[in-house]
Amino acid sequence: MTRTLLCKARLIDGTGRAPLVDHDILIEDGKIARVAPCGDVSADGASVVELEGATVIPGLVNMHVHLRGGGTRGVEEPDDIALLRASRNVRASLSWGVTTLRDAGSTERLSQTIRDAVAAGLIAGSRVVSAGRIITTSAGHGWRRGVRADDAAELRKAVRFNVEEGVDTIKIAATGGGGTPGSNVGAPQYTAEELEVAVYEAHRLGKRVLVHCNGAAGTRNAVAAGVDTIEHIGWMGADGRLEVDEAVIAGMIAKDITVVPTMSVWYRQGYDDWASLSADQKKMRAVRHERTAAWAAMHRAGVRFATGTDTWDPIGRELELFVSEMKLTPMDAIVAATRDSAIGLGLADEIGTIAVGKAADIVELDADPLADIANVRRVRRVWKAGVLAVDGGVVLN
Repeated sequence: MTRTLLCKARLIDGTGRAPLVDHDILIEDGKIARVAPCGDVSADGASVVELEGATVIPGLVNMHVHLRGGGTRGVEEPDDIALLRASRNVRASLSWGVTTLRDAGSTERLSQTIRDAVAAGLIAGSRVVSAGRIITTSAGHGWRRGVRADDAAELRKAVRFNVEEGVDTIKIAATGGGGTPGSNVGAPQYTAEELEVAVYEAHRLGKRVLVHCNGAAGTRNAVAAGVDTIEHIGWMGADGRLEVDEAVIAGMIAKDITVVPTMSVWYRQGYDDWASLSADQKKMRAVRHERTAAWAAMHRAGVRFATGTDTWDPIGRELELFVSEMKLTPMDAIVAATRDSAIGLGLADEIGTIAVGKAADIVELDADPLADIANVRRVRRVWKAGVLAVDGGVVLN
């Protein structure tokens, strides 16, 4: 049995409760065996790590990234270069304190390959939850890299195909997207009944469903179909104005749906470069402030929010935007990036909080993130499944 004792930590456990001061964490064979006040845990046979009052938080979760992303905008990279870029990205993500990420759409089996390489110890990085290729319509969002399905029967077959390809979760484009010109962000790509078939099939095969939703009508259909997570949540109407629907929001709460607003992409520098935006992106950018206010109201109403960058910004950027733009407290932002993201992934029994029986995914910070959420960027050490993976901000191995 491998035992490690982390001593004298200031512990933010991811549940939202007040920090625990001067606590020890005992790790046994990669899992948290005990959390107790200093001195209450036996160190017999354990490697002892003195944290000297440093703040520790659970491993962060990035619910929405694209592993092959981060290259030159508009340039299609060869698959071998994309694989190398993905290897770099998953390593960088770990250095930012992200112990788990969900790849929300890639090409061929790239994200499954990176997932398996990390799990086998061939490369260092965050553990990966793979969505494989996005399921979309002909001429729909992401059609060049996706699996095309134009009706309920094709949706059912596309879900089964992706499961055969070894995905962990299913991604569907419920609306058009600004990154695919002409796909129409305000219009739904599938009816509620069609999405319901896909959700049924995915759940039958043990897979959760995330949906790309820029438009209000597509969001309405997704909630009616009972998807698990909604990405971007653009609320765009057909006329370019927002159509925030209180009944749909109530449905999200009733059906325990998690929202991933991907604030980093809405607030990226390029989104302020008006000349570079597509017509759909201009429509969405024009109502950014109102959309963010709607998200804040949704959070206050009880909708669960989780963190996903979409871009390759460090995860700290997303938490900072939750605080600065949505006006969440630093504690609420941390909960979104830990416990609530784990719930969204369906992995709350395994990760997301520092609790007995869960994976020992622990991030040591140089400064208090409750005093300034930007301190989540000040990563000193990271333990992933009880193994020291980052030391001095540098990824090991």
